[in-house]
Amino acid sequence: MLNIEFIDWTKQIYDVHPICKAAAVAGAYKEAQKEKHGYVTFHDCPGILDFKNNGYILKAWQDFEIYSSRESTMCYVSGRKGPTRDSITKLPMPNPGAMSSDITDFIPGAEVDRLVPLHFESPWTVKADCSVLTLPPSYHSNIVDDFMIYPGVVDYCAGFTTMNVIMSPKKYGTFKIAAGTPLLHIVPFEKQTINAVFGPSSLDKKFGIENSRHFSSAKQWYRKYIMRKSKFNLTKVFKDTVE
Repeated sequence: MLNIEFIDWTKQIYDVHPICKAAAVAGAYKEAQKEKHGYVTFHDCPGILDFKNNGYILKAWQDFEIYSSRESTMCYVSGRKGPTRDSITKLPMPNPGAMSSDITDFIPGAEVDRLVPLHFESPWTVKADCSVLTLPPSYHSNIVDDFMIYPGVVDYCAGFTTMNVIMSPKKYGTFKIAAGTPLLHIVPFEKQTINAVFGPSSLDKKFGIENSRHFSSAKQWYRKYIMRKSKFNLTKVFKDTVE
């Protein structure tokens, strides 16, 4: 069993825009699919549904406004330069800062000449005995239409605690991110040695393929015979009990 703690060092966000189970956050596709097909067709593929439901979601902790042009890219909290303003209280959070565009040169998937990466310092620190995949919330939010949210791996096993978001506008314009919008899909995992081989099919492998085809003739065979379930627990710890 892996253990992970998400700690709100501001002590103001956890009760308003908490970390959520990914499975508990509705898919961005849900209502449109129901309207067009009469039901949520996304669920017909267990693999992508399983991915959507794995791990946790980090949400935007404040409103952000991003300006992107050929000359520059800037981001302000609540669209105001200077001290942060929030409907909760005044948070001790800096405006997101620009990183070097050299980092993201030639990464595909955007309309602009250069993707200017913005560094968002989140109010969350992490204590864990594992690593995490930090991924764009591709199935949870339409934010991926306008922003490239860079996936990565962070090791929290040796005392490192920072949880940041790095993202770029995919096109020029003015964009608003509302507080509560999913920003990161976080999937904990444990790094270990994995031994992989590849090569031509053998008799044993051929049997395995034919056996798999036999199972595939059964309805929902993958869900019944192959799919493994992961359990992602999440407990709210009350203020003043976590330092």
